[in-house]
Amino acid sequence: MSKEELKEEQRQKIYCMVVELHDPGLINPHEAPNANTIYHCYNDGEITNRKGGSAYTQFRNMHTSAQPIYGNLKLDISKFPIVDSGVGYVIATYENCLKIRSEMEKLAELI
Repeated sequence: MSKEELKEEQRQKIYCMVVELHDPGLINPHEAPNANTIYHCYNDGEITNRKGGSAYTQFRNMHTSAQPIYGNLKLDISKFPIVDSGVGYVIATYENCLKIRSEMEKLAELI
């Protein structure tokens, strides 16, 4: 398999994971803001967290749990469940965000 084919296969694996692991059910607007934490994994590998519950849709501070992966990942944001302000992201547990990011790191190594 060529390097280009490996990169494309890895991209497709990531796209499948973001659809499979996306879980908007983690957001419960009836909970108190500190009752849960919502994690996002972005198309550049950055992972952020913010308060959940009734505060989730409010303009609240997001905190970075993992920095973006530097390199040219060239991931299609339209393949992500949520696209906003020019970025794609997924809502998932922290563990699942780390799994997605790990696959993104593998892709970055191929580039």
